[in-house]
Parts: sequence; C-alpha cells; structure tokens
Amino acid sequence: MIQIARLEGFYWVARTGGYARATRAFPYPITEPAVHQQVKKLEAELGKAVFTRIGKDRMMLTDAGRALYEFSAPFFENLAPLVHAIEQGLVKGQLRIDAAALEISQILPRWIKRLRRELPEIQVVVKEVEEPDYGRLRSGLTDVIVDYQPSPPRDVRATRVGTYYGFLVVPRELAPTSRRLTVESMESAPFASFPPGSSAYSLQLGALREAGCSPSSIVNASSVAGILGFIESGLCYSLVPWGDVRGPRLRGVKSVRLPRARAEFAVTATTRGGDPDERIERALACALG
Repeated sequence: MIQIARLEGFYWVARTGGYARATRAFPYPITEPAVHQQVKKLEAELGKAVFTRIGKDRMMLTDAGRALYEFSAPFFENLAPLVHAIEQGLVKGQLRIDAAALEISQILPRWIKRLRRELPEIQVVVKEVEEPDYGRLRSGLTDVIVDYQPSPPRDVRATRVGTYYGFLVVPRELAPTSRRLTVESMESAPFASFPPGSSAYSLQLGALREAGCSPSSIVNASSVAGILGFIESGLCYSLVPWGDVRGPRLRGVKSVRLPRARAEFAVTATTRGGDPDERIERALACALG
C-alpha cells in the first residue's frame, strides 16, 4: 500500500526535475534527505525505479514513474485550491435525493425551488428510482429518499413532506353516462396497474378487492405517466395517486377522487437515523416551510 507522504515526495521531484528543486517547491519545510527517503521507500514498495539520474540534480521519470505521475499529478495539483475553498467556505454542499417519477414531478419542484431561494449554497442532485433502496441511504450513496413509504425500517427517520390522493381515472369514452362513475361501474373494462410486486400495485389490488371488482384484464406500466398514457388513449382505466386534490387534468380523461379516508397517502422524506446532519435538517425545514 503506497503512503501519501511518499507519493507526495515523488510528485514534487517529478514536477521540478530534481531533489533540491523539489525541497524548495514543497508547500511546507522539508530537507532534501527526507525527500530522498520518501522516493527510496516508494521504489521499495513498488519494486521498480521511478527515476533515472541524468545530471547532478536532474532526474528523469522511468516508464513506471511516468505512469505514476500521470495518475497522481491531478490529485496534488487540485488539493491546494480545494483546501483554500474549504477554508474560505466556498465549497457548496450537495443534497442527493432518490425519488420515483411521480415525486419528481409533483413533490420535488416546489421543494427545490424553495431550496434554491433559501439555501443557494446547496446543490441538489436527483436520481430517479422505481422503489426506495435503504441500502443506498445507509451507505451514504444518497441523503434523502422521497416516496410513499408505508413501512420504513426502524433505523431511518421519516418526515412527511406531502400527500397523495387516490383517484379513479378513466377515458371519457368509457365513462358510464347513465350512472355515477365508480370503481364498480368500470369492472368490465381492462385495468392498468403498476408493476406486480410493487407497493403501489398492492394498494391498487386492495382497492379493487374492497370494491368487489375483478378486472377483465390487466396491463402493466412502470409509472403514473405510463398509466395515464394508456388511459388517454382509451385503452383502460386505473386507480392512481396524485398530489393535487383536483386529480389528473388531461384531455379525454375523467378523474374522480376516491371517497375513502384510506385513499390518502403520506409522502415522506426518509433520512439516516442517528445524529442529524445540519445540511439535511436545513433542507427538510425548507420542504416543510
């Protein structure tokens, strides 16, 4: 395993072309023998020479040394500016959010707009996902999961940031004209569902069973947008969540809000448990404001 201190000595010798010049160029006081020792130990670890002497204080990179320099030079050249930016408070924080397509279109825009206004130093990075992945949250690959999460694990913290309302959505051409539009009135029509096995799919089937309905056929789509596309084409009907109490407003589509109290679902922002991260706490405050 190469130690950074030895790699640093190598970098300055390679950059300046000699040990004496490297000693003068170092960002902190160091002796020439110390630089020699760093390079000597590095070569011992690699089992290869990284320099060839071509003069009294002139060193030339070997093939191995050239490959190592090309790899390590960007790190050392960018380190000082980065440290300066951190010390001056110029480094922008980053908020990484995992969310499904519906949350990206209906929950996040207002939140991100408020974040940009109140916390302009935070850069927001959104990744679209189909299902919450708490492994990404625990490992630090994401900071927040925004989704309908009925049973989050105990080691995470969930904060409500929105509400979905359940709607029956049908093509206008399939909507009955002689009686009130209900789930029961659409039983003979094809049904558009979310992917089998997803939490949204289970909610849909539960609502159908509660209404005593068994659709004639089922087609699957991976998102609310896909389902609404089917409905707008006149192919089928469905039950979908929506973040606006008025429901989807599309040409050729009729939507009726489901009357049951259980047809309201909390959208939550889930974060890691334990000690709160000030950056994430400030971002959540914007979501709730």
